[in-house]
Amino acid sequence: MNDTCLLCKAPTLSNIPTAVDVWVTSDSKPWPRTGNFCTCTTCGHVQKRLTSEWLKGIDRIYREYKMSPLSNGQGATPRTRRLLNNFQNETTLPTEGRLLDIGCGNGAFLRSFATLFPDWTLQGCDQKESRKDIIESLLGVENFHCGPFEDIDKQFDMISMVYVIEHLFDPMQAMLAVRAMLSPEGLFFIHTSDLTENPFDLPVVDHCSHFTLEGLEAAVTKARFEVLASSSTWCPKEIGVIARVSKNLKDENIPVDISKGKYIAKAHLTWLAAIRSQGLALADESPLGVFGTSNAGVWLTASMRELVSFFVDDDEKKQGKSYLDLPVYGLDAIPEKTSVLLAFPTTIAQTIAKCSSRKRPDIHFHIPKHTGE
Repeated sequence: MNDTCLLCKAPTLSNIPTAVDVWVTSDSKPWPRTGNFCTCTTCGHVQKRLTSEWLKGIDRIYREYKMSPLSNGQGATPRTRRLLNNFQNETTLPTEGRLLDIGCGNGAFLRSFATLFPDWTLQGCDQKESRKDIIESLLGVENFHCGPFEDIDKQFDMISMVYVIEHLFDPMQAMLAVRAMLSPEGLFFIHTSDLTENPFDLPVVDHCSHFTLEGLEAAVTKARFEVLASSSTWCPKEIGVIARVSKNLKDENIPVDISKGKYIAKAHLTWLAAIRSQGLALADESPLGVFGTSNAGVWLTASMRELVSFFVDDDEKKQGKSYLDLPVYGLDAIPEKTSVLLAFPTTIAQTIAKCSSRKRPDIHFHIPKHTGE
C-alpha cells in the first residue's frame, strides 16, 4: 500500500471511509471504484491513494480517453472566456509575449487567449498526438508539443495549467519545472476544481488531487512562487491562482489547517451517498431524469444504475442526442408526469430549479438536500 503524499511526500496517508462505490472518468464515463480517498496527516492534502489497481485503471482511462460525444466541439467555451475575462481584470499583461498552455486539450483556452491577446505567440502541450493539427491551426499558435512539458527547451512569459494539476502524480515537482521555464517576470496561471464547493469532483477517478483554495495557494508558495491573485469566484465551483516567480530563493510555507480538507471530504462523501439515496426514492415514485450531462450527472446516473430514464440539459447543442443510451431533453421536451433531480451542488441547483420551474411548472425539479436534511 502506498502511504506517500502526492504533495509533501510524507508517508502519512490516512483513508477516508465512504459508501460511494461508483466513480466517473474526467471524459464522463462511468467507472467502478478502484481505490481509496485519503488525506495526508502532515500537510492535510486530500487525494486518492496511488495503488497498483488505481494506476492500472488510470493507464486504461488515458489510453481510451475521448471527449464526450455531447461536447460542444472545438470552440472556446463560455467558461474559458469568463475565466480569462476575470484573469484580465486581476493582472496586466504586456501587449506581446509567449504563452505555453500545458494540457491544452482541443484548444479552448488557447482560442480564448488569442481573442483577448492577439499579439501573443502561443504554444500548446498535450499527451494526445492526435490534437496536433487542431492546435497548430489555431490563431497565434506557433507550435504543439506532445509528451512531458519538462522536455520543452524554451522560456515563456506565461504558463497556464487549466484542469491539469489534479491529474499529476507529482504536482510539486511539476510546479518547480514550470518555475524554471518562466521568464523572470513571467506569470503562472493555475486553475482547478474547488474541493470546498464541488462534492462531485471527488468521484472523478483520474483526479488524484483535490485542492481547497488555501491548499492551492500554499502549494504554489512552497514551489517558490509569489501569489498575485487568487479566487474561488472566477468560475463557479472552481479555484484559481495567478503567481509569478518569487525573488526569495528560500522555501516558504503558508500555515494551513491540516484537518480542514479531511472534514470537507468526509462531509461531501456523506452528501454524495445521501443524494444517491434521494434519487432512488424519487425513482420509486415516478420516471426520473437527471439534470446535467457532465461528470456530476453521469456519476449520479451511474450510481442509480437502471433507474434513470433521461437526461436534461439546457445546452441546445446537446439536446436531441443520447448519452449512456438515454435521451437528452431540453426543458420543453421533458415528458409529462416525470421528475428531475439536479446534479449540482445545492446552492447552484436552487438557482437552476427556480429558472427551470418558470418554464416547466408541471415538472418537479428536485434540489439535492443538504447533509443532515
